[in-house]
Amino acid sequence: MKKTIGCSALVFAMLTTTGHAENVSVLGAVDCGMWVKTRGDSLSGSLHQAWLFGFLSGANAAIGSSYGDPLHGISSDQAVVWVDNYCRNNPLSKLADAGSTLYRELVARKKAR
Repeated sequence: MKKTIGCSALVFAMLTTTGHAENVSVLGAVDCGMWVKTRGDSLSGSLHQAWLFGFLSGANAAIGSSYGDPLHGISSDQAVVWVDNYCRNNPLSKLADAGSTLYRELVARKKAR
């Protein structure tokens, strides 16, 4: 139980810091420029999408129940389109920044309901 609470606190801290995910180590994240560049490449694009889905799912598994399951009702296609837009507008950011920004937006939407 302590391990779960500690993990939840760590993920929550990562997702709620104003500096986004760059304040913590995130393994395997590419930058937004690479995300945009490889979107049409079936292998690289699929790998980056899988990483994003794992990142979002991991955050949701760790803290989602505290916020009414923020991923409930969002499709993988919607997440990809949101990240496409974010990365086109922020090509120097990391994919982890895009993922944490999306997750925080979804949490805020759940809180607003």
